[in-house]
Amino acid sequence: MQPTRGEVWLLDLGMAALRGSPFEICVHAPFLKPGAFLVQGISTHPKAWAIRRIGVLTRDQIAAVMTGLRSWLGLAQV
Repeated sequence: MQPTRGEVWLLDLGMAALRGSPFEICVHAPFLKPGAFLVQGISTHPKAWAIRRIGVLTRDQIAAVMTGLRSWLGLAQV
């Protein structure tokens, strides 16, 4: 199993995420709950923590997440 760009995976992080951050990006997809992407907490995790793939984002959805990430990092829009 090798996750690729745009895929959304369910991971066992062993904790509950905090809600309501301005860097919580809402992407409307039938397989996601609102605020699924917290770009402020971006990190990498071992593949062993991946439980299953739950869907794939569209280009527009990926762009929304990347815009939020660039905002948090203080990078200009390209």
